[in-house]
Amino acid sequence: MASRYLLFLADDEARERGEISFFDDAGEATGHAESLLEAGYEQDRIRIFGSDEMEIYVTQKPVVSFAGPDNSTNDLAGAPTNAEDNGASEAKGDVAGVKDGVRLSSLFKKGD
Repeated sequence: MASRYLLFLADDEARERGEISFFDDAGEATGHAESLLEAGYEQDRIRIFGSDEMEIYVTQKPVVSFAGPDNSTNDLAGAPTNAEDNGASEAKGDVAGVKDGVRLSSLFKKGD
């Protein structure tokens, strides 16, 4: 048996949108569905799903910038380059690919 139940009541026009209600008991979920049907909602707008909650793990993805001969960066995401910010980032120690004096590329060592 599922540990949680999700009842989805679809919007009348946009069926991919709607209201979601969560229930810990199958009886509560079916009771709510019955109430909706008695209130006049169409059966095909009501969906009940059983599931277990899952954990998610978040990892960080490296970001790559291209550096020119003068170490100015060309960030494809639209952030100002070192040349564009008149050296303000360099004065603060914020150089693309370097944090707290450690270059990002040094963290990815080639096979031994």
